[in-house]
Amino acid sequence: MKRMILLILLLVAGLAGVCAATADKAEVISFTGKAEYETPQGWVPIAVGAVLDQGTVISTGFKSSVVLAIGESRFTVAALSRMSIDKLTENDSNYDTEMSLATGKLKMNVKSKPGKSTAFTVRSPTATASVRGTSGIISATGQLQSLTGVWSMAPIGSGKTIEVKGTQSARITAPTAVETPQQTSIAATTVASSGTSSLASQEAVTSAGAPSATSAGAQQVTPEVAPITTGNIIVSVEMPTI
Repeated sequence: MKRMILLILLLVAGLAGVCAATADKAEVISFTGKAEYETPQGWVPIAVGAVLDQGTVISTGFKSSVVLAIGESRFTVAALSRMSIDKLTENDSNYDTEMSLATGKLKMNVKSKPGKSTAFTVRSPTATASVRGTSGIISATGQLQSLTGVWSMAPIGSGKTIEVKGTQSARITAPTAVETPQQTSIAATTVASSGTSSLASQEAVTSAGAPSATSAGAQQVTPEVAPITTGNIIVSVEMPTI
């Protein structure tokens, strides 16, 4: 009898351990336009309340988006994107999510569950970004815009990791090279400076080509000043409509 009770207790403990390590779910909380997810039976239109398992692939059309809730975190799959949910695992102390972004953009707002740490990793064809509790936007072309917190970003195959934090940006510039937030900032400043024409310089050029008013009957000509143009660079990735 005692042996039977012991076996039952061990069985219950084993089942509890399995349940603690099972995959959680991703729930569709909103969407716009046309979007689908893949099932063993084929592609199914996205619907609010749909529960997506680990391994699900999501595809969005033109001017479309899908918002997923995974625990306390929220993920927005932008238009013309294809993304797969690679891992959804929860145990007693950790909540672990992994995604792959084949095309398009993904906006991420990663939050921890009470009493648990949250790990999140997203892979694109060019880069891997990981984080523990923050928000940002990543594109499949390797552009990362941090919104809050700290990200770790690494080009695929390079072994080099950089930090992108606060509202910094970084991007992949070659198969194994990344433009750091500092380089991105310098590039933005350089483009803005080179694209700005001062009023004084414009007046000097205009005056040089203006007709002389030395003759008695000459009419005073007011030189036309071209409008000031300022060049700038948008460092952030376009934010998808939620």
